Amino acid sequence: MVASVVRTADGARILAIGGANFPNAKPGAKTPAERGAKVFYDEILSINPADGSCSVLAKLPYPIGYAAHTTKGCCMVIAGGCNMEGHLATVTRIKADGSSEVLPALPTTIAYPAFVQVKGKLYVFGGQEKAESVTCLSSSYVLDLKNPAAGWKELAPMPG
Repeated sequence: MVASVVRTADGARILAIGGANFPNAKPGAKTPAERGAKVFYDEILSINPADGSCSVLAKLPYPIGYAAHTTKGCCMVIAGGCNMEGHLATVTRIKADGSSEVLPALPTTIAYPAFVQVKGKLYVFGGQEKAESVTCLSSSYVLDLKNPAAGWKELAPMPG
């Protein structure tokens, strides 16, 4: 699950999105058979920090876990991640009211990346391309939110 504080007209809310777990796991499960199937979620939850109340605002068009996220003002952006279909390249902006907008997809599928928003640009670093990957990516990408139609641009690879 990813979660961040977003601004609203009446203050702030916490958006909590997606996530994954093993809801049918036996107590003390140690093996895949004892854990059962992993379940991914698509809910966009809104939590009021003043009283702890929580409600489902909306649902994403896809379940997601292990995504990167960043927040700016009234919006949260999630990038990459994975679900039961595999790793994702999707990028979605979610507003405080739960509405969402699809942004240009990443150039490759990525789960577990780092993500930041600086001066109207989104940056994605590293992660893993596929579930069976045994190494981390050294790639980094940038998307200019003033010109999202131009898509993601690859930056110099990270050292190491």
